[in-house]
Order: sequence, then C-alpha cells, then structure tokens
Amino acid sequence: MSSLEIGGTYSFSVYPVAVLGTNFKNVLVLSILSAATARALGEDIYARHALMSPSLPDTTQKKDPTKYKYVQIQLPSGVIQILALEWINPSTIESVNLGRHTIVIDNEASSSRQKLLECLAANGFKVTSIDFQSAL
Repeated sequence: MSSLEIGGTYSFSVYPVAVLGTNFKNVLVLSILSAATARALGEDIYARHALMSPSLPDTTQKKDPTKYKYVQIQLPSGVIQILALEWINPSTIESVNLGRHTIVIDNEASSSRQKLLECLAANGFKVTSIDFQSAL
C-alpha cells in the first residue's frame, strides 16, 4: 500500500482530518513500523484506531490495528509522529524534493522588501534571506 520510503520527504492528506489535521507537508519518513514496534515506542494503537476508524473509507481491508503497518514521520517543526498507513490517503502522497529557490526581480525599489516578504509568507513560504542590490 505504501509508496513511502525511509529517508524520503513527502506531503499527503489523511482520512481522519478532524482528528489529525492537515499538517502533513514536507514530512520526513524516519521508519516503517510493525504494530508491535509502534506500541513499543509508546503508541496506543487501540485508542488511536478507535478515534480514526469512523473516518476511514469502507475499502480499508484491515479493521484490526495490530495488522496495520505504521510510519514514523518527522514534521518540519521537528515533532515526531506515528501514523498507520491506512490513515493516509494514498492518492495524495507526493514526493517532495526540497531545495533553495533564488528569485530575481529587476527594476523594483528597495521599499518593496516588506511587501515581497508579506506576499511570500501569505502563501506559506519561509524566506531565509532577501538581498537588495542597487542598479547604480
């Protein structure tokens, strides 16, 4: 079922959005786990399954959380979570190749800096540096 690979970076949606939220952008896959390993790491798979199961599609084959495979992920914030693969909508899994973008905007006043930062931030981009070079 999983197209997730250890060490890969992905974005995806989950079925139980009301419980898990939508914060699964640019997550790093740390490991693929058995139910026993997820439990050994402190995950209460039975309680979590009880919360998630009403949101899962009818096509979910396994109703027993001990039969699920789990994925340990690290969010961009550094928080580590464990999710059952069955909670992830497989059609939304997108491999992400993270890197640095360099944008050059010519003929713009230095006073545009704040507007550019706000525009990028409003669209979810984290600006790590911005430089201005005078045309003179």
